[in-house]
Amino acid sequence: MDRQVGIFSPHVERWPKCDPPFAHRSESETPVSTPDWLVLVVERHHVFHVIGSAEEALDMLSTNWPTASGAAFVRAMEACAGTATGTVTQEEAQPSFLAAALDAKIALRFA
Repeated sequence: MDRQVGIFSPHVERWPKCDPPFAHRSESETPVSTPDWLVLVVERHHVFHVIGSAEEALDMLSTNWPTASGAAFVRAMEACAGTATGTVTQEEAQPSFLAAALDAKIALRFA
């Protein structure tokens, strides 16, 4: 079921019904979300990336993000990295990642 968050409406898109972006992957490659992290589908350069954890979000922030500066970006990097050390929960990190995506005007939706 597609869910759209109202306060994020300007940048959160509702894409047409189609196969999930990871439909071409084998079952062993299909992403699984961690507890307390809602799976997100992020579009970058016409490629869909499924983000199911803060670790995956951190990877996207560090390798495939349009900017490497700004308060929202720094907060997201710190929050997502903090899940590895246990100082931040997955649930606490996700809003920071969402804020960074909105700040960078990255299209995303909840899977």
